[in-house]
Amino acid sequence: MSELSRRTFVIASSALVLGCAACESHADPVTDAKPIDLGEVKDFDKDGVFDKFAKTKKVLIVRDNGKLYAISSICTHKSCGIKPEAVTGGGLKCPCHGSSFSSLGEVKKGPAKQSLMHLAISINDQKHVIVDPSKRFDKEHWNDTAAVVHIA
Repeated sequence: MSELSRRTFVIASSALVLGCAACESHADPVTDAKPIDLGEVKDFDKDGVFDKFAKTKKVLIVRDNGKLYAISSICTHKSCGIKPEAVTGGGLKCPCHGSSFSSLGEVKKGPAKQSLMHLAISINDQKHVIVDPSKRFDKEHWNDTAAVVHIA
C-alpha cells in the first residue's frame, strides 16, 4: 500500500467510526431547547400522565398528588419515544425495546437502567406551565425546587 492510500484509508476509517459513534449516540435533542410554554395549569387538572407534548416537544407532564413534573419522553436505553402504558397501575413504556417506567419515570423493567430525566418546571404569572428542557434532574434531584411545582 502506498503512503497516500494508507492516509486515505485512515481518514475514511476515522470518518466511518465517528459516523457510527454518532448513530449510537443517546443524545437527547431537548437539552439545548429554550423554555416551552405548555399552556394553562388548569389543563393539567387531574392526576395522571399528559402526553400531548411527547412527540412534538419530547416532554411528558405528570400530575401526582398535587405536584406537577416535566419528564423527558426519550427513553434512556436507546432514545426511543416513551408512551403512557395502558395497563393496570399505569406507568410509561418504551415501544422499541420494552422498558417500563413508573409514571414518574423510575425504571420498573429493563433493558433501560436509568430513570427518565426530569426537566425544570415552573408556573408563570399568567398561570402557564413553563418547562425548561435545558435544565435536567436525575432521580436524586426529582424533588428539587426547580424540578417540581406544587399546585392546589
